[in-house]
Formats: sequence, C-alpha cells, structure tokens
Amino acid sequence: MQKFEEAHKLYFYSLRMIDEHAPERKQIEALMLKTKKRIIPPKRVDPLTVLAPELVSMILEHLDLQSTLRFIQVSKLWLKLGSGLSRQWKNLNLTVARRPVSLSAVRAFVCRTNGGVKEASLARINPTVIPKVLELLSRCPDLNYLKVTAEQKIDSLPVVNLKNLKTLIVLKCTLSRDKFWDIMSSCPRLERVEAFVDVSSDTPGSLPQLSNLRCLRILFSHPPGYLVTGNILFQQPELREVISNLEELHFEGVPSSPWAQASYGSEYSALKKFTCMRRCLHRLLASQHAGYLRLEHCTFAPPLQGNPLGQFSRLKSAIFQFCYPLSPDMLETILVNNEKTLTHLTISWCSDLAQEHLEPLITRGLFRSITHLDISGVIGVNDAITPLIINNMPNLKVLNLSATRISGLTIKQLVDAETPKIEKIVVGTVSRDAIEYGLSQNIQVSQLP
Repeated sequence: MQKFEEAHKLYFYSLRMIDEHAPERKQIEALMLKTKKRIIPPKRVDPLTVLAPELVSMILEHLDLQSTLRFIQVSKLWLKLGSGLSRQWKNLNLTVARRPVSLSAVRAFVCRTNGGVKEASLARINPTVIPKVLELLSRCPDLNYLKVTAEQKIDSLPVVNLKNLKTLIVLKCTLSRDKFWDIMSSCPRLERVEAFVDVSSDTPGSLPQLSNLRCLRILFSHPPGYLVTGNILFQQPELREVISNLEELHFEGVPSSPWAQASYGSEYSALKKFTCMRRCLHRLLASQHAGYLRLEHCTFAPPLQGNPLGQFSRLKSAIFQFCYPLSPDMLETILVNNEKTLTHLTISWCSDLAQEHLEPLITRGLFRSITHLDISGVIGVNDAITPLIINNMPNLKVLNLSATRISGLTIKQLVDAETPKIEKIVVGTVSRDAIEYGLSQNIQVSQLP
C-alpha cells in the first residue's frame, strides 16, 4: 500500500510540473487514477441487490441441485432471496445435473422444502437409490408430477402411495403388467401416464378405477418372437368403465419387434386423439369423436373386416407415415367422411399411394378444407400436380413436397398464385434460385436432403 501512495504522490507532482498540452499528460493521469483505486477501492456491491427478482429467479432455475443448496449458504441475504423464490423449491429437477446426484443431496432438498415439492424429474441419479428417493417423495403430499428417466436401466420400480400425483412418466424401466396396474392403483388421481410395459407378463384379475385418466401413452416391450394377441394391455371388457374419460391414447411397439400383431378396440366415447406406432393391426375401432389420428410404421393384417378407417368422421388431423398398406380406397374414405373438418393431412412414404391416386381425389374437391398437406415420399409426385393443388386447395398454407420429383417450377407457381396463400413450402432437391425467389416473396422455403 505504501508503494501505491508514493507512486500516487509522484504522479501528482508530475502533473503539476508538466505543461497542460504535453502528450505525456494523459498517460500520467491514467496511471494516477489506477493507483488511487488501489489506495481507495470502490465500494463492492452484492449483485443480487442490483438484479431484479425476476432475473434472479431465472438464474436459479438453471442451477443444478448442488448449486441451489450452496446458493442459500453464501450469506443471509442470499438465503432470504433463495427462500423467497418458492417456485425454485417446488421443482426437484435433476435433468440439469452435471454429475450423478447423491441421495443426501435429494434428502437435503426435500427437508429444506419441508415436503413442499410439487414436481420431480429424476435423472442423473444412481438407479439403486431411486426406491429411497421415491420413498422421500411419498412424504410430499402436494407432488403432482413425477418423471423418472435415469440414464441406466432400472430393474424395478417400487409402488409408493402418491395420492395427488397427476402425471407419471417412467422411461428406462420396463414394468410388468401387474406392477404397472399396482402403480396405477396407488395413484388414483392420475391424468397422464407414459410407461414401458412388458406385455408378456400376466394381467391382474381386477383393475383400479381411473376415472381421472385423460392421456395414456404405452410403449410395449416383449421378448423376440412373442405374439401379442387380444387387446394387449387391455384384455378385460370392463376397461371401458375403468378409463371411460380417456381423451388421448398412444400405443408404440419397440423397434426390436416392430410388427407384433394386435387388435385395438378403443371404443371410448371421450377419446379425441389416437396414435399407434410400429404395430400390425387386425382391426381398429375408434371413437367417432376422435379429432386426431396417427398411424406410423403400421400395417393391417389380413383378412380386413371392412374399411378399418371408416368409423372416423370428425378428424381434424390425420397422419399416416410408412403406413402399409394405406390404400387409395382408405384415403378416399378418410377424405369423404371428414370433408368438412379435416385440415391437417400427412400421407408420407405410403407405398400403395401414388400421384395417379391423388389427382382424381384433388379434382373432386376432397382436399378443399386442407390447410397443411404432407405428401413427401409419395410415388410419382412431380410438377404436374401443382396446377391441381392451386385450383382445388384454396385454404392450403403449408405444403411438404420433400423426397418427390418436383422442380423449382412448382415453387414459382405456388408463390405467384393468388390462391392459395402459401406460407411454408418444404422441398427436396431444387435450384437455389427457386428457393431464393420464394424467400424474396416472404414465403418460408425449407430444403430437406
């Protein structure tokens, strides 16, 4: 400190002796100011007293569990601020952890909140301690969201009583059917469930009442060569009474055995969305009130009992991707039965459809209500279909023509047309000039390889 004081005096004396217009004067003034700051340092300010509480809350949301616990130990002010942000302490989010989280850290968090955790996302955690973590969370009466996505496979999941749980997502863990229903029984207020289920195990004799369940997403798992028959997870006829208020139903097979045979009798009056992926369907009986249908990597096993898509009459979105065989008759039935309601249609990579099948349907005006159309990968689609789209699809806004034989001419015709008012076009291999022309007219043009 004495050296800085002596230097400061020297610079002060130099400024008195040097002419005001001397070139060295600015350099000496800068050195003098630097020594003054060393002698009299500026007053330090706690950054949290300067930042707005909203910014502090946003910063805390991106901290992992360990950093959050250390945050409140810095000072009394930080403890007060951290404790005042109740949202931070209601969400146990381990997905942002940079290293595996210990059981003691989770216990400290739960104790710090006095059992007030409302949401929990378990990741980056040793699977062996998950049962103990769930036991801790069972002491949180307000817990309504639980997501288990450990990086390693979980051998089993304990059944804990979470009476107020509304959302349950379990990945990296295959549940037997009896364990699945036991968990469902222990959480009577569930509204949304996503889980892997082993369909080769036995089904329990009695089912719990799940009148609150609105969304059910099941990813099926079974041994190689296992033939799935009946209604898979739902073989009891009284299931319609158990989940009578179900609105969204999602079935998905595992990639290792994508063509397991199944039949679905989804006769639920409240069903609004139905998704089926990687399944071979014997029949498909769905609610007439369904507004969303998605079939991906699916096929219909012969013999077909009539048209499996004939019962849908209020669809707003119909998505068929790699759907074998979606025949021209099935597509016509979908368009005719939902002519006034259907706005989103995807028929991507369906091998039984070609441009020659689409042209008469478009000409008949069955596509007039469509606003979003995806015909990527449809056989034979080229520039000849563009005038039909322009003349018969006045409401079209988004068009996907990737993996087809269209050229830049299609883009120019769609851009120049008064109707429809295209907002977005997805294309494959076309000229750069055509893409730039579309962009210059404020139309989003995306290119896929």
